[in-house]
Amino acid sequence: MPDKRPIDAIRNSALQMEVGTEDDSSPIKTMCVLGGSMHVIKAQGIYRVQLADEIDPQRTNPAIPHTYQRVLRYGTDCELVRQTLMTAKRLFDTKLLGAAFSYTQATDHSFEALKDLIAMHEMRLGLEVSLNKISEALGGLIIKNRALPVPTVGEPRVLVETFIQKADHVIADLFAIAKLFYPEEIGKKWFESLFELAKERCGSDQPFTKFLAEALPFLKLIRNARNCVEHPKVDRRLEVFDITLLPSGQLRPPTMEIIEQDTPQPIIAIVDFMAQTIVQLASTFELMIAYLCGTNIQPFAGFPVQVVQYPPNLQKAYGVKLGYGIYDGNRIIPFG
Repeated sequence: MPDKRPIDAIRNSALQMEVGTEDDSSPIKTMCVLGGSMHVIKAQGIYRVQLADEIDPQRTNPAIPHTYQRVLRYGTDCELVRQTLMTAKRLFDTKLLGAAFSYTQATDHSFEALKDLIAMHEMRLGLEVSLNKISEALGGLIIKNRALPVPTVGEPRVLVETFIQKADHVIADLFAIAKLFYPEEIGKKWFESLFELAKERCGSDQPFTKFLAEALPFLKLIRNARNCVEHPKVDRRLEVFDITLLPSGQLRPPTMEIIEQDTPQPIIAIVDFMAQTIVQLASTFELMIAYLCGTNIQPFAGFPVQVVQYPPNLQKAYGVKLGYGIYDGNRIIPFG
C-alpha cells in the first residue's frame, strides 16, 4: 500500500463547517442531496455544500477548501419552502413508496419547482415596491397644458410573460413527479389523464379524485396562459396594460387579461393575479404530492400508515403540514 500523502491526511480528517452568511445566522434544520450535491437547509436560506474532494477529486491541491454557497435566500421560515421541498423530503420515502420509486428525481423536481415559485414571489414583491413608490409620487403629478405624465412600471408584458412561464415550469415539475408514480398510465393530456386514472382506480367520490377535479381548472388556466404567451392567436392571447388613466380620472394599476375560450381570465390587476397564482400553485403542489404518496403507500410491516395532517406541535417540529402517521383512534403518531 502506498504511503499516505500529506494531502490525504488533510482530506481524510474530520470536517467541521459553519454554514451561513452575515445576514443569515439562522439554525440548520436539515440536509438534503439535491442535483447530486449536499444542501444544507436553514431557517433563512438553502446552501449548496461542496467538499474539497468534489472540487479536486484527484487530490492535486492541498489548498482547496470545502465550500458552501447560498442558492436561495429562503429557508424553512418560508411557507413556499415548507409546501414544496420540505413536504417532498418528508413524503418521498422509498420505504413506503417502494424501491422502484425515484426519490432523487422526485426531490430534484420539487427543488426546481421551489426555485421557480421563489422567482415568482420576488417578481410580485418587485412590482409591489414599484407601485408603492409610484403611489407616493402621485401627489406631485401636475396637469400642464392639458397633459398629464402617466407613470409606468417599465415592461409589464415581459414581467407577466416571465411569471406565467415560471408558473408553467412548476406545473411541468409537478407532472414529472406524477409520472414517477404512473410512468405508463398518464401522458399527453397531462393532469386530465391523471384525473381519468384516479376515477378508474379510486372512484369518483374519493378524496384524490375530488381534489383533481377541483385543481384541473387552475392547472389548465396556467397551461393555456403559457400557450397564449408562446403560441398567440387572435382568439388565444395575453393582453397586458401598464398604468392607465380611466375616464373617471383615476389611475388604474397595471392589469392583464387572458383571452382564451376554455379558461379565460377577465381583466385583473397584475399584482393580484400574481399573489393568487403563487398561493394556489404552492397549495396545489403540496396537496398533489400528498395525495400521490397517500394513494401509493406500500404495505410496511403491517403498520396502517397513511398521509395525515399533523397537529400544530408536529407541524412545528417537522416543518411541514403533511406527513406519514398512524392514527390510533386518539392521536396521530408520526411515522418515518
